[in-house]
Amino acid sequence: MHQSIGVNQCLLARGISTDPRCPCCHGEPETILHALRDCPFNKSAWIQLGKQTSDPFFFSASLQDWLIANANSQAMHHQGPGQCPWYQVFLFAIWLIWKGRNQCLFNNKNPNPNIAKEILDRAFEFTHCACTTLVKNRRILMSIRWEKPCSGWFKLNTDGSSLGNPGLAGGGGLIRDENGDWVVGFARKIGIANSFMAELWALRDGLLLCLQTHVQAVIVEMDSKVIVDTFSTHAEASSTGSAILEDCKQLVAQIPQVWFNHVYREANKCADFLAKLGASLDIDFNVFSSPPVDLLNLWEADALGLSCNRLCSAPSFVF
Repeated sequence: MHQSIGVNQCLLARGISTDPRCPCCHGEPETILHALRDCPFNKSAWIQLGKQTSDPFFFSASLQDWLIANANSQAMHHQGPGQCPWYQVFLFAIWLIWKGRNQCLFNNKNPNPNIAKEILDRAFEFTHCACTTLVKNRRILMSIRWEKPCSGWFKLNTDGSSLGNPGLAGGGGLIRDENGDWVVGFARKIGIANSFMAELWALRDGLLLCLQTHVQAVIVEMDSKVIVDTFSTHAEASSTGSAILEDCKQLVAQIPQVWFNHVYREANKCADFLAKLGASLDIDFNVFSSPPVDLLNLWEADALGLSCNRLCSAPSFVF
């Protein structure tokens, strides 16, 4: 961002305006983030769109991180008449919020109290029009890569491996910072277990390491959608492994900010490597202060943002 949008704070810096305050709330200086997100009128709209709990860093991310994370989100938004991609809701939201701000400034109109409904109506209408010609079960080629977390956040990737399901199992994972730098990694030999149990073991170990390294804000990424949904949507999980699952929930409660995210296996390669390594360990548990030599290529590829292609089912929408 080049601070080139004509909000009052930017205009003041250029000597064009004499008042940096927001024209809608007349309180805080009108930065770009204030105009699009932090103004009380706009914050209320975002909360109505479900952002009070789904993204813990939504209201604290920097402008660039906020725009990139939401505009590239693969999440689906479930509200109102059906579902549509969150990035479409987000893009319509910032467009309509900016239009409303200009109406307030130039036409002396009050902020629209029903803007959240208008945003959803526009997003769902666009999705319906754009996707009515989609063929059921159509597959598309997607570029998948590991993404660095936002500024001030860490990312924990975990995975479980079971050869036979149930069979000889291992778990592993790693914590990286906002630059993609290695913080700590681990691998565990579990014994005979199924893949679900191996995933839970790995998650518990990863959360414990987060506490031990004093991580305050972490995005947990796994390729187990069942477990991710258990934490992000409070869905019911299998009674298998309930004790370890409860351990994980208690550990999550001790970390100030935690967000769970499901990813494809191609974005979880380092954790997958460590999980398979765990199954072959001679000891029960190993912590790595630096990447194992055989993992260096995968770790460096993630840090560089290298991607690989995956054939995925095209999204389907319900109206």
